[in-house]
Amino acid sequence: MIDKNSFMPLNFFKKTDYYGSLSGLRYRIGKTAVPYTDEERAEREKKGEPVGEDEQKTVLRAIVWEGPFSYGKHDAGTEYHKDFPFAEDGIDMAADWINSEYERDADRWQRVPFWTPGNRG
Repeated sequence: MIDKNSFMPLNFFKKTDYYGSLSGLRYRIGKTAVPYTDEERAEREKKGEPVGEDEQKTVLRAIVWEGPFSYGKHDAGTEYHKDFPFAEDGIDMAADWINSEYERDADRWQRVPFWTPGNRG
């Protein structure tokens, strides 16, 4: 399981992404800009803080995929993600989500073969 205390602080995520693995589950946590939802726009307008048409919010996006390959070499069609607030507690929430994804199908992740350049199969 991921130890939340092993993650870098929020300032780390302002500049780069964090990668890791749990058996065959690979993950990435990084800063991403996403559009506001219609509900978020309406809520901001109620508060007198309108959101511009192209304005986006910053989130921490946790992505998981099945190994054995790294983020740059995996089949992007097999990954899935969840967004969290870009805040210290967002890091904890992302780690909890990754842990829950691992626990939900631990047998699957443990069956993923380990691959190295010398191991072709």
